Order: sequence, then C-alpha cells, then structure tokens
Amino acid sequence: MNRTRNDRIASQGFNAEEELKRIRRKYDDLCRQMDEALSETMERSNRIVMETEISNLIMNQVFNASNDGIWAVDRNHKVIRVNRKLLDLLGMNAEEVVGLKCYDLLNDACRRGSEKCPMKQILAGERMIEQEKALTFRSGKTIPFLVTSTPLANLEMSTIGLVETFSDITERKNSEMKLQLANRELELANRKLARLATEDGLTDLHNRRRFDDYLNTEWRRQARERRPISLIMADVDFFKRYNDCYGHQAGDACLKMVAAVIRKKSRRSSDLCARYGGEEFAVVMPGTDVEGGLHVAEMIRQEVAGLRIQHDNSSVAPYLTVSCGVACVIPDPRANPQTLIERADRALYGAKIKGRNCVLRYEDVSSDSVKRLPTQAKQS
Repeated sequence: MNRTRNDRIASQGFNAEEELKRIRRKYDDLCRQMDEALSETMERSNRIVMETEISNLIMNQVFNASNDGIWAVDRNHKVIRVNRKLLDLLGMNAEEVVGLKCYDLLNDACRRGSEKCPMKQILAGERMIEQEKALTFRSGKTIPFLVTSTPLANLEMSTIGLVETFSDITERKNSEMKLQLANRELELANRKLARLATEDGLTDLHNRRRFDDYLNTEWRRQARERRPISLIMADVDFFKRYNDCYGHQAGDACLKMVAAVIRKKSRRSSDLCARYGGEEFAVVMPGTDVEGGLHVAEMIRQEVAGLRIQHDNSSVAPYLTVSCGVACVIPDPRANPQTLIERADRALYGAKIKGRNCVLRYEDVSSDSVKRLPTQAKQS
C-alpha cells in the first residue's frame, strides 16, 4: 500500500514537472513572439520615421527650390513657415519672419479688415483665391505678383490658416503693356489710315470720296424727312495764273488759307467741307434752304477777299478772290444726288460769267449762259 502511495506521489511529481516544462515552453514561445512583434514594430516604426524624414526632406527641397515665394500663415495671420525665395524677396531670415503678422510684412489689406482679405475668405470656406498685387519690399522694389491662397489644414482636415504662393508676373505685365502699346499704335495707325482715306492731304478738308459718300447719305436722309439740302461749289479765281506767277508752294499755301476760311464759315456739325478737286471746294449743308446756302457762300467770299492775298495776275482784283455757286433741292429718293452737283456747278460757272468774285444761285443762271462760258474760263 505504501508502494502504491509512493508511486502515485512519484507520478504526480513527474506530471508537475512536465506541466512546468510545458508552461515554460509556452512562455518562451510567447516571449519569442513578443520579441518578434516588437522587433517588427520597431522596424516598421523606424521605416516610417525614415520615410517621413525623407518625405520632409523632399518637401523642404521642393519648398525651397520653388521659383515662387511661399509661406504658411495661421488663422491669426502669423507666419509659421516661409520658403527661401520669399525670404530673399523680403530681405529677411526665417527667424525674423516667423511669428510676424503677414500684413505687417506686406502692408496688405487684411490690417484694415477688408472683405478682400484672403484669410477671411478661406476661413469662410473658399478653396482657392487668386489676386494680382503689386508688393513693395524693404529694398524699395515693387513687383507685381499673382498671389494664390489655399487652405492650410491639420490632421483632422480642419482649416487652421492658409498657404500663399507668390508668382512673379513681371514678364506677363510687361508683355501686356507692350501689347496694349502695340494695340494703341495700331489703333492710331488705323485712325490715320481712315483719315487719309477720307481727308485731303493738303488742306485737311474732306476729300472727294468722303464728299460723295456723305452727299449720298444725306440725300437719302433729307428725302425721307422731306427737308432741303444745299450745296456750295467754290472756285479760286484765276488760280492757274496765281500758280504760274508765285509758284506751287505759294499756290499750296493759298489753298490752305482758303480751306481754313471755308471750314470756319461752315459752322454746323452737319455741314461737310471738302476739296472737290484742284482749286475747287464744296460744302454740303443738310437741312439748309437756298437762302442759308447763299448766306454762307457770301461769308466765304467776303472772308477770302478780306485776306488780301496778293494776286497781280487776276483780272478781277489785285488780290485773291473766289466765285461761288449755290444749289438747293428737296431730294427725290428716285433721283440721283448728281443732279444737285450739276446745278451747283452751273451756278458756279454762271458766277464766272457774271465777272467772278461773286455768289450766284442755280435759279439765277440759265443753261444758255453756261454754254457760252469759254473753256479757259471753266478751267481757270
């Protein structure tokens, strides 16, 4: 019986020892697993730290290698980070800039609480704001920038400020200015071409082309409104003799003075003065009756005579004179404005027959008298 008891005790001791070994093995396995897990965690953590450091290094290199100035500003307008390009522009180092208010550095509108303040707009939910600003730095240099503002977020993706990028747009502005200048020069050139196309180069009055266009337009207008239109044809008396005696330069100066008189006496904005050809001038007077046309023509004649331009070869007076013919009609839309020109022309030639240095209207001259006008008289 004692033997059985001892065997049982021995058997129990053996089992306890085996159990202890089993527990120790499990503990060792658990420790090994924990060591492996810890080692793997540390390795992963080290890898993350290294990747983060590499990422930060790359980001710093990109941040500082940018040709644009960049800074990050918190919601209180304090600068929390700034890149090398913007530091160079500011003429300051990072220690001087970080912590300062952005508007103190750039004297921006945010100081005055402007609604255009990008911080205010970003915090209100705007995702991107672009503004063109001319910024003046310590050096006194003013540079135009395109300033792009975007939200600065924390890990919870809450907006805690903004990031601003300053892109120098000097070249673009210079190009725009050159383009504006080129467009302005082109506009002036086009105006000059348009003026040359409608103005007489010597007298600065309208030319024959503009005269024809204007007469056609006003003919139709006055026909619709059943109003009169008058035409004055004026010719410098014995101009060929004047040119032969005093030379072409004097002749040109003479035509300029006569043109100035015609422009001065045709005061209404609707009246059009033109050099009709050579020494002949025309005045289109929409809405003017024959009496009005005669009045203006007489003022022109008197003013030219009053200039007392010496003309020793004139058969009329010792000074330059003009003859004028006046015609007036209420236009018929079915008729041609050439009718009015022919009537004024006949009146002009009638004035020459009458002795020159006078004004005559179409109604006071007969076609027979015009036919009797010598050819040299019509051309001189």
